[in-house]
Amino acid sequence: MNQDKKLLLPVIVIGTVLAAMLFASLLLVTERGTCADGAITWKLTSGGKLTVSGTGALPDYDTENGDPTPFYNRSVVNAVIGDGVTALGDEAFRGCLNLRSVTIPDSVTSIGENAFLGCTNLRKIKLSENHPAFTFENGVLFNKDKTELLFVSPIKSGKTYTAPESVRHVASAAFYGCGKLTSLTLPEGLETIGDMAFSGCAKLQNIELRGDAPAFTFENGVLFNKEKTELLFCAPACVKDAYEVPQTVTDVAPQAFYNCKSVTAVTLPDGLKTLGDMAFAGCAKLERVSLPAGIATIGARAFRACPELKTVELRGEAGDFTFENGLLLQRSTHTLLLCAPKDAAAEIAVPEDVSAIAEEAFYGCRTLKRLTLPAGLTALGKNTLSGCSGLAEIRFGGSEEQWNALLKDTEPGVSLKSIAVTFN
Repeated sequence: MNQDKKLLLPVIVIGTVLAAMLFASLLLVTERGTCADGAITWKLTSGGKLTVSGTGALPDYDTENGDPTPFYNRSVVNAVIGDGVTALGDEAFRGCLNLRSVTIPDSVTSIGENAFLGCTNLRKIKLSENHPAFTFENGVLFNKDKTELLFVSPIKSGKTYTAPESVRHVASAAFYGCGKLTSLTLPEGLETIGDMAFSGCAKLQNIELRGDAPAFTFENGVLFNKEKTELLFCAPACVKDAYEVPQTVTDVAPQAFYNCKSVTAVTLPDGLKTLGDMAFAGCAKLERVSLPAGIATIGARAFRACPELKTVELRGEAGDFTFENGLLLQRSTHTLLLCAPKDAAAEIAVPEDVSAIAEEAFYGCRTLKRLTLPAGLTALGKNTLSGCSGLAEIRFGGSEEQWNALLKDTEPGVSLKSIAVTFN
């Protein structure tokens, strides 16, 4: 009998330890979720390990339009994608600032745009030696045959980088946040460069384009397509004071002037049709922008975080946009796009025909104290009042019920507890 007890004791101990370990692992899981109609499941531990399991594709997400990835702003440190997941959708890990490593199985054969946008600490993407779709070398993620450059680790990038001769496409946001990069060499056969490819490359001064007839041109710190109809990137380290965009340009890419902190004035050409999203975001000294009145599109938050901006000049005959009393308006959509923050009036009355106020429209208007909004307002963008630290009173022409409906699906970006809100 005693012999049986001796034999049984180790089994009991091992079982107890295993049970304790299982219980502890369950306690470590802080969050769980599903996506792709339940086909994909995920769990996140308190230590930052994310495990994604299931069958099929991790869906596309669109943070700017209110559909962020489930991992956005979560403390993900290490992500492990399970075998059976076939794709990482657009923006799959966008905003995972603490992410250091991702393990991607052979079953993943597709990675969407901006999958790792903002992952400034991502240094390792673990792939099998014979992964069928991707390769990761020296901090750079390529497709298998290295015709597409998908992602460059900001924390692993050096001061200089030469892309392989095989590269034909540089993906959207590929070099995003590579703050140490000063010089870049691109191959002769390069055909496309995605939006925001070099955003956040604050020290980038030179882009060498190899070959006799490259598809792009880099002049005086500015990257264009070959015909100079598209302005793709303005190197923050190069462009200072006033800058005049060449007359050939018809389109300015999203974030083209992102964080050009030394530029004070920009004149855009008469034939300009499109000003991309966040085109001048972070231009801390920008005071004046001159645009043709015939411009067709001004992208979302084109002038975000431009605290010195005073004037948006619209040249020529009246078009779809107006700039009066510090307010940039679009006639066709009845939308207020921007209140120029520098010396914004203490009291502003939004015109009666305005039915929508864009995201971050009043961003940084610290001198604004009283704001009057029309009764016909039906849409209020996210963070509309961010940085309006002096705002003390809002007068709304509609009812309290209408006001509450406006706030239902958005955050104004400022606490309304200390602001007196009155209704008609």
